Amino acid sequence: MRKNISWNLVSKYRTELMGCSILGIILFHWYENCMIHGKSINFILHLFSLGNRFVEVFLILSGMGLYYSFKKQENIKTFYLRRITKLLPTYLILGIPYWIYFDCFLNKMNIGQVFIDISFISFITEGNRRFWFIGLILGLYLFFPIFYKIIYKNVNEWIGGGEILILYFLTTILIWKSSPTVYANIEVAWGRIPCFIVGIVLGKSIFEKKRIGLKTFLGIGIGLLGVFWGLKISEHVLITNIINRSLFGIVLGLIFLLILIIMMNALECFLIYEKFIRKILAFLGNITMEVYILHVAFRSIFDYPAEVGKYMILIGASILIAIPVNRIGKYIVNINRLRR
Repeated sequence: MRKNISWNLVSKYRTELMGCSILGIILFHWYENCMIHGKSINFILHLFSLGNRFVEVFLILSGMGLYYSFKKQENIKTFYLRRITKLLPTYLILGIPYWIYFDCFLNKMNIGQVFIDISFISFITEGNRRFWFIGLILGLYLFFPIFYKIIYKNVNEWIGGGEILILYFLTTILIWKSSPTVYANIEVAWGRIPCFIVGIVLGKSIFEKKRIGLKTFLGIGIGLLGVFWGLKISEHVLITNIINRSLFGIVLGLIFLLILIIMMNALECFLIYEKFIRKILAFLGNITMEVYILHVAFRSIFDYPAEVGKYMILIGASILIAIPVNRIGKYIVNINRLRR
């Protein structure tokens, strides 16, 4: 176990941390299913409700990871090809049959609705949140080179990050003023963009293997106090929402990430279990997107099961099907590399 905890541990444990994130999201969905069916919420389920914040952890990790890979090879064409071939085939392989079944067979709609849903148009216009996270990630991939250039053209990356966040908040106000309905539809995704920006900013700390020192914890503590103070005095719906979703999301996302880093580092003390636990988490971390898409699809098809047995079967089925889909995705990526 290392006494000095550094941001470089994010790089070392990145796949395992992704595995932790998908587990947290799955547990949150169970809590959500229980709420939908009016089940009594015990202490354990209340803990699972915190799993929602692992979305923020995932976005921070994504921002960090993209900085790390882009820094090594600042080629925009290569960047887009790698990201698109890594995510889009998986989404289409699973998304197309799901939407055909859901729209055409289950709800008796025409094939045009499939296009509207799979392209995330219905997410913007109707608030259809199925697979919203995939739409968010694809959008963030698209804008990442611009974010990177703005952040790292400055003398200090935090100034560049601040410029983007100011622009983000101004755009948020513009969307809300122009169409409160559209803002309400996309808020679940839009409100989490700042976490991704913070991840890009912190990417440099990973690359340079900077230590996680007292300043980091003080900054998070001050941020947490600022959020609580802001929520207490805010009387405007939009401001409250920004503080709760975006600012609180950043602070909690970083807290959860630091806890996970410390826990992964502490695992080295338990040599017997360390490899086993890390293997399981890394296994899940490598099929995160496939598990997420399948899990969300099965939840909706099987009426959001709240029973432990049914939910475990749903999770097991998601993981089992995710494995061959992941291999197909890797095969497509390899074909693309050979062509280049």
